[in-house]
Amino acid sequence: MIDLSGDRVTVTTAIEVREAAKSALDAGATHYTDRPGVPELREAVAVKLAEANAIAVTPADEVLITCGEQEALFLAMQVLAGVGDEVIVTGPALPADVELVRMVGAAARVAPSDDRLRLDVEQVSELVTDDTRLILFRSPSAVGEVIADSRLDRLGALAIEHDLRVISVESGEALTAKGVEQRSIAAVGGLAPRTVTINGFGGVGLDAWRVGYLAAQRELMGAMRRLKQELSICSPAVSQHAAINAIGRAGAYNAVLRDRFDVRRVALELALMQSGLEHIAPRGGVFVFVKPDPAISIPVAIARAAEAGVIVADGVRAGAAGWLRLTLDREPDLLRHAAYGLASVIGDVPAEAAV
Repeated sequence: MIDLSGDRVTVTTAIEVREAAKSALDAGATHYTDRPGVPELREAVAVKLAEANAIAVTPADEVLITCGEQEALFLAMQVLAGVGDEVIVTGPALPADVELVRMVGAAARVAPSDDRLRLDVEQVSELVTDDTRLILFRSPSAVGEVIADSRLDRLGALAIEHDLRVISVESGEALTAKGVEQRSIAAVGGLAPRTVTINGFGGVGLDAWRVGYLAAQRELMGAMRRLKQELSICSPAVSQHAAINAIGRAGAYNAVLRDRFDVRRVALELALMQSGLEHIAPRGGVFVFVKPDPAISIPVAIARAAEAGVIVADGVRAGAAGWLRLTLDREPDLLRHAAYGLASVIGDVPAEAAV
């Protein structure tokens, strides 16, 4: 049985990062840190944002270290939206993002993606009302789409035209395909004062260390820093020291991951093409999406796939209703085998591909 249903790829924390964490503990990093985060880490994040994302922030008061990306998103949402407000969540929209909007008492308006699961700015525009306060989107998207510059510019112009705030979750940037550039919306002209950028250190193996960050100009940051203080005081000291070491290794570490997943993405995409299955292989992330024959429902397709020895997930978990989601967290030979197995039960297999 080939299990391709995983929610995320498990990336082992590098030995050097673990050793840095141990050294920090031995040096006494066992108590509360500066509330917004260890200054050295905030400075490293500011440098990374400037060099990799063209976002200029002051580390002292425009970077906040959080207990993971989810806390960062919670803080931003609590401050920027509330009862009676509307928040546009761009598609494909994670169900958890929609639920978070509802938790703060706002109304979530999901903007459908196009038929290739790409950001559709026209759909976003049609949802804007007098009650709209905020746009929440992921870049790369929930399915791994790296947003085209033209679409990002149009989305930014829309936010400025209607005086909207933007939350941009950019944690998927570490796993974009080799040679693909992810662009931050805060770097688009006029967007920096109205944007909260959220990211973390998952690409360097700190997924479960509960450390992430958000960055915003001080006019937006003040209330989020105060709420962070009341919510969790500060992020774990040992995790912050691990992140200081990891952020300096991110370039080399992510390059290895990109090469690994590029090989797997190409292998799976080629097998799906040979099998004649409709699919989308985004230029980022760790998932590929497959559409079964229109006559086969998603639950039936999942059941048939399991009978053929392949476990897949419903794409709705990534906001991609009507699609099957396959993870790239397997070696190329297994991915090719899975593609042919899927084709045998949810599509037509050309004779040459079945050999």
